[in-house]
Amino acid sequence: MNRVGRDDSRGLTRRLTESSGRIGLSVLLLTVGALGARAGPAAASADDGTLTVQVLRDFFGTNVVNGTMDVPQRGMKVEVTDPEGHVVRGVTDATGKVVVEGSTKLEGGRYRVDVSVPGPYDKYLRAAPASTAENHFDSFTSFVDVSEGKDASVVTGVWDPADYALPDTRYFVPTHNGANTTDNRALVAFDTKSRGTCPTDKACPTTLATQDQVGTTFGLAYDTDNGRLFQSAFARRYAPYGPQGGGAIYTVPANGSGTPKLFARVPDAAVTEHDTANLIKDTGFTQAPGKESIGGLALSEDGSTL
Repeated sequence: MNRVGRDDSRGLTRRLTESSGRIGLSVLLLTVGALGARAGPAAASADDGTLTVQVLRDFFGTNVVNGTMDVPQRGMKVEVTDPEGHVVRGVTDATGKVVVEGSTKLEGGRYRVDVSVPGPYDKYLRAAPASTAENHFDSFTSFVDVSEGKDASVVTGVWDPADYALPDTRYFVPTHNGANTTDNRALVAFDTKSRGTCPTDKACPTTLATQDQVGTTFGLAYDTDNGRLFQSAFARRYAPYGPQGGGAIYTVPANGSGTPKLFARVPDAAVTEHDTANLIKDTGFTQAPGKESIGGLALSEDGSTL
């Protein structure tokens, strides 16, 4: 079963140009260096208590603090502002914290705390979802009172929405068929809670694409913005390619509202032909699986790179 998700890799990518129907290769060389993170202490009124601001990664996407699973998030910007507009700034360190201790920069003891997500994190991290449940994360904008030596803390959360699925999410599964099969399905969709035998216990999966339309496929990637799936050809013995060959990538409406369309062809991805005259043996195709056609697919979160 394929799971549709995002690719966390930050290396070589293939950029697909839909208008041309072909693939231009673009090599992205990324140098991943340590991002400088400052935890403090930052400056505040000498009479103030200590303000601790911590940002955690909301592991479950619930906006409720989980002390076991939520890990610190470094690199987040923190600004603490007094009523006169004086500002103390910091960046969360490896513990996810910025600590503001007593000094002379801020005055009054009652301050506004703003947390924000700077680049490059802003390409994927967002404020954790809102919640009114007990022990929920604080807002990205909070107000604290550390006057007369009182200590205060703000704990807020961030998450990557692409890591999570909504309750009505469905499974999308490519179907492979052999030489003698009468099942023409190539891509099906069904509810994540579906159990039992169809159609007796549950309605059968919805067919989104047939073998006649796309042939044998494997790779899937979900395009959130356009409500479609990318589906790629796959080399498997006894199971022929679709009408566009072994280098084909198709798009399929996720809601079943239309038929698959060719998105692009990967040049020279497949060389060996299936023995369609004797597909039950497919003798000449023995060495092709795992070496030809296309493997998995992943779409970047901004939808620009497949």
